[in-house]
Amino acid sequence: MESRQTGTVAREGDGDRKTLVQDALETSLDVRTCDLDFWFREVATRFGALRRGRRDDAVVPPWMLEDGPLRTSIMEEFGFRARTEEAAVRSITHMVRCAPSLAVMDFYATQLVDEARHAFVFRHHLVDLGVEADRVDAEVERISGDKVSAIIEPLARFIQPAIASEDFIGMVVFLAIIAEGALAPAAEMSTLRWAEVDPPAAEIGYGTNLDEIRHLGVGTSLVREHVLRHPHERARLLEMIEAGLGLFARLPLAEALVHRERLFQEGLRQHHDRFHAFEFVKGRPLVDTTVEERLGLQQRWSDEMRTARIIQMGLVEA
Repeated sequence: MESRQTGTVAREGDGDRKTLVQDALETSLDVRTCDLDFWFREVATRFGALRRGRRDDAVVPPWMLEDGPLRTSIMEEFGFRARTEEAAVRSITHMVRCAPSLAVMDFYATQLVDEARHAFVFRHHLVDLGVEADRVDAEVERISGDKVSAIIEPLARFIQPAIASEDFIGMVVFLAIIAEGALAPAAEMSTLRWAEVDPPAAEIGYGTNLDEIRHLGVGTSLVREHVLRHPHERARLLEMIEAGLGLFARLPLAEALVHRERLFQEGLRQHHDRFHAFEFVKGRPLVDTTVEERLGLQQRWSDEMRTARIIQMGLVEA
């Protein structure tokens, strides 16, 4: 997680950097390789050494403590992500309850804890940014209340029939393709663009992305195994994906992303000299990128991930 060059989050070109967009398709991840022993050994130990998802010596830069577009952008992003993770926790409780085997139950129990920790670290970065600890929940509600009703609640209603009928594999598809999968490119973009602007935020985001790699990889393997055993389910699950992605396209998520990117762009202009040497990706300075370029890259990642995951799940022929 730590970059050899900068002491912050490893960036594009660092050999040890895991990317959510690339590695979420890792085919060796399943409930057998990602069991409870693995989680306690590799995940709990790793994050137990951190404080609220980051190293103790990761300090919020002074420009992020000043009122301005950069601080507003990260607060809006992390406030909303805290609420999406909270919604994931509530959904996963049903998956733990109706898991088809103990191994699957164990895995989703670990994912439930992962998502609760994600919500916790996103909320508490707002404390790092100067919000009083006893006002964090109220601040998250102020930031994200309208987005909860416009984005999160419609998704929660969409998955209710699967929860009511204990359609476990339908819930897996919802998380792996429609919900977490659709949000993954924005999470990857976040880690890249905050790496030098708000290093603690980038560390927090990178750590949560490591978890999402595991969640999406195991979810993909579960659907693939289910479809191999029940090939007649292909059409139903594809229909669910189509309906879910159609809903996602109608939600005002794009407007929220555009708003945050515009705030970020304004902040880059204000601090151009400070960040002019930072490469967003190899050969491309962050300050030279545009809102449209960054959003376009997210859309490309989203399309590529979705297509590859659906193929890997065995839902369509390559």
